[in-house]
This record gives sequence, C-alpha cells and structure tokens, in this order.
Amino acid sequence: MTLETVLKDDKPAAAIKSVHVTLDILEAISQEKDGIGVSELADRLGSTKATMFRHLRTLLDRGYLAQDLASSRYRLGVRVHLLGRA
Repeated sequence: MTLETVLKDDKPAAAIKSVHVTLDILEAISQEKDGIGVSELADRLGSTKATMFRHLRTLLDRGYLAQDLASSRYRLGVRVHLLGRA
C-alpha cells in the first residue's frame, strides 16, 4: 500500500472513529490562525458540541491544545509543536 492510497482513503472501515475525530480536530485547528470555538469546530466537522467538547478537553488536558481564557477559542498546544520538532 502506497502513501497515496492511504491518503485517498482517509477513513478506512476498520479504523477507530475517535482517532479520526481527534486527528480531524487537530488538522482543523492547525488551519486557524486565531483559534476556533467549540460550536464552529462542531459545525465544520459535522459533529455535536458535546462530542467536540470531550475531545477538546482531553487534548487540552494532555497539552496538545491550548485555550484562550478570554475568548474560549482553542489553538494548538506545546505538545503538538514538540512532536513536530521530533
């Protein structure tokens, strides 16, 4: 299987849905210069606010996201940058 094949079929049937959701969240947030809110992210990914909030909370707790306390918007956290440098 080539990388091109994998990229074309980005959600194989045997995949774990929550992993795909998590990666979709990280990819969506990475494209937002000023961060993104829960509602906007849920709309963009076709999910519920409750589902997004649970994923965001976990990513935030683990350091993969950061949250602006004034606006409540999420952006990539330190651990994502550390992974990128590794």
